[in-house]
Amino acid sequence: MAQSPSTRLGDKGRKITLIQAIGYSIALRAPTASMALNTSLAASMAGRAVPLVMLGSLVGVILMALPFIKFTRRYVHAGSIYNFNSHVLGSSTGFVSGWVLLLSYLGFAFGGIALIGDFGQALLSQLGLNIPWGPIALVGTGIVYLMITREIKISTTVALTLEGLSVLAMIILSVVIVGRGGAAHHLTALPFVPASGMWKGVAFAMVFGFLSYFGFDVAATIGEETHNPRRNIPIAILANLVLAGILYVFVSYAQTIGFGVTAEGIKTFAGTGAPLGLLADRYVGSAMGVGIDIGAVFSGFAATMAAMQAASRLLFALGRDGVLPQSLGTVSAKSGAPVRSISVVVIVGLMVMLVPSIWGTSAANMFGYVGTVGVLGFLVSYGLTSIADMVNESRTGTNKGLKVGLAILALLIILYTLYANLYPVPPMPYMLFPYLTAAWILAGVILMMQKPTLKDDINRALAAHERQIDL
Repeated sequence: MAQSPSTRLGDKGRKITLIQAIGYSIALRAPTASMALNTSLAASMAGRAVPLVMLGSLVGVILMALPFIKFTRRYVHAGSIYNFNSHVLGSSTGFVSGWVLLLSYLGFAFGGIALIGDFGQALLSQLGLNIPWGPIALVGTGIVYLMITREIKISTTVALTLEGLSVLAMIILSVVIVGRGGAAHHLTALPFVPASGMWKGVAFAMVFGFLSYFGFDVAATIGEETHNPRRNIPIAILANLVLAGILYVFVSYAQTIGFGVTAEGIKTFAGTGAPLGLLADRYVGSAMGVGIDIGAVFSGFAATMAAMQAASRLLFALGRDGVLPQSLGTVSAKSGAPVRSISVVVIVGLMVMLVPSIWGTSAANMFGYVGTVGVLGFLVSYGLTSIADMVNESRTGTNKGLKVGLAILALLIILYTLYANLYPVPPMPYMLFPYLTAAWILAGVILMMQKPTLKDDINRALAAHERQIDL
């Protein structure tokens, strides 16, 4: 029997293309916003070695992405690893995987609200208007809500267009900086060599490197809404990472030499909340600075749209399967979007992000807080997926030694990054975030224990969904 339209994503006429799926993944990562904010945070910990952080993070993330590429060739589900890991490790582990991934997507979605406020405030400041970031984020998030409750083809096209324009401006600025040799007027390899005693800082800064890449898996959440998903989703994941790696290493190198590899230059780099705008003013002129700020606002909008869509679709999947209230597992007959799930994400996000703004907490700090929680959630969920990959390859794979070895290497990178967030103890409030992530996991376990039939319900729902997808 075909699935009821009220609980089925992606009617035949609403499917998106491969290019739109790649754009959706790119939009969630918000390349311009990442390079306008994460690099400064990384510089505060790794010094001049920000490009090395981006390169090292890319290698680690590619290893983490391999299981997703393999699993998405077989499974199509809005719940992403909630589905993958349930098939390999059992529904209990699958549920925990999806539950932690939901925390990550919520962290990114909430961080997107901060991005809109931060870059919107910077842009208006350039125009002589001093407005707190909270009201800007509120209005911007309202616009995002109106967009993502429409057909996904519309919102993904808008997100891709906005992000494409902002990335173009960032590339032009980076080419100018590199062409002039940066602050020292000559190119140097020092950004790829940490200063003495900075290796620990590089390891901790990889959190912000991962933050720039994480979300590569988001394409899996829209598999049900994509043409030929078993082919196009793996391609979207891989293309997303390759393009991001080239862009991030180049732009972060341009930023580092643009400020200069001296102690004073790195201090300025680490202390600014809008490095791209500052560099644009310095190397091109104020008009380019305004253009970069506009691009950053576009990037913030695109990232927020994609992250809220991802979080809402995972909520939708958990509601559809009876894990969470089933009202979350319905879609709009008009647009095909899970409007109720979207509404929950937006309302909770605004409450979490805007209340601290009343106390004077900056948008950049709020982005760092929720982004770190999101990364920790990704590390846990990706770690479970690496374990699922090891188990799956040991059972059925060929070249088992190599494939299991790669999965183990990915898991070791994940465990080391988690360790670096625990010891040495990071400053407040970052020291609290690993325990907040653990509390979220515990809440999921308690939720599962309170419903003894949950495992059987999940297994039945996933089996029924798989039959419907193959019809």
